[in-house]
Amino acid sequence: MVYPIRHKNISHLIDKEDGTSEYNEIPVNEVILKVVYLSMSSKLEKYLSDKTNNVDIESPGLSFIITSGCFTCHSVKNKLIGPSFERIAKRYGNNATSLEALTKKVIHGSIGVWGSIPMPSHPDLKTNHAKEIVRWILKNSKNPDVTYFAGMEGTFRTKEKPEKNAAKGVYFLTASYADHGLPGMPQLSKRGQQTIILKN
Repeated sequence: MVYPIRHKNISHLIDKEDGTSEYNEIPVNEVILKVVYLSMSSKLEKYLSDKTNNVDIESPGLSFIITSGCFTCHSVKNKLIGPSFERIAKRYGNNATSLEALTKKVIHGSIGVWGSIPMPSHPDLKTNHAKEIVRWILKNSKNPDVTYFAGMEGTFRTKEKPEKNAAKGVYFLTASYADHGLPGMPQLSKRGQQTIILKN
């Protein structure tokens, strides 16, 4: 089954300082949807009470991924122009050597690693920001029950061959947006979010 990401009550985003997505004042690709599959609805209460569940979407790494335009060429689970973050994480593994090597590739670019399409360089990206991007990709991309989407519209596919007790499973969807703070004070940025739970 394919579910639409867009919800009838969240047709556009409004922020006092940033404006509204309806008039393209807020880039829709700065809105992130996290989709978590829980195999049993009995796990939902524990998931909701775990305060660490939003650490990934509040991470500086994800913020840099959004603002650096990484989602233009990559998605978390599927190949776009470049490989998915999941494939990158599986190939390299989450270790210090991979962190250093991939940080250099993000900044300086590369060619021939994933085919003939080159990875463009990002010379204006600070090394510590590139490291946060890579750290997030290696840490958050391999879980088959968690994925992320940029934007306010689209679809996601449920498990084609779910577990035996699939009727008891739930999808936990969290849409979030971090505003740009006050004029001249981006450090005052705040993140808002809304959650929808889909049950069979």
